[in-house]
Amino acid sequence: MNWTRYILAAIGGFVALAVVGMLWHMVVSTGIDSKTVQAAIGGVIVGDALRALVLAYIYPIGYKGADAWMEGLKFGVMMGLVAGLTAGTALAVLTQPMGLLVSEFIFLVVQGAINGIVVGLIYGKQAALK
Repeated sequence: MNWTRYILAAIGGFVALAVVGMLWHMVVSTGIDSKTVQAAIGGVIVGDALRALVLAYIYPIGYKGADAWMEGLKFGVMMGLVAGLTAGTALAVLTQPMGLLVSEFIFLVVQGAINGIVVGLIYGKQAALK
């Protein structure tokens, strides 16, 4: 594994997750009150950091040699689906409104896709493990 690219991809992915998360929740999804956001921000940062680290780690394992951004998009969408399904289940248990569940699921898939594209572009064609 190229550790320099891994670290750069993880940092780039984390920045992408944070920026998309901030924009989405400030512009698109305003259904979450500010007290909830303030209470959850630490967990969100840790979760985003973990997702960035995991995607940057698994990306070169599954890289098939296609365009890096397209491979990243596929991986990111898959990671977004995993995150969205688990978060959606947790929110459903807390009996959150259906609109919030759908909005957060879509958000996590979009956020994952953008994270994947960033990671793919940082790795480039050199992503394949040797």
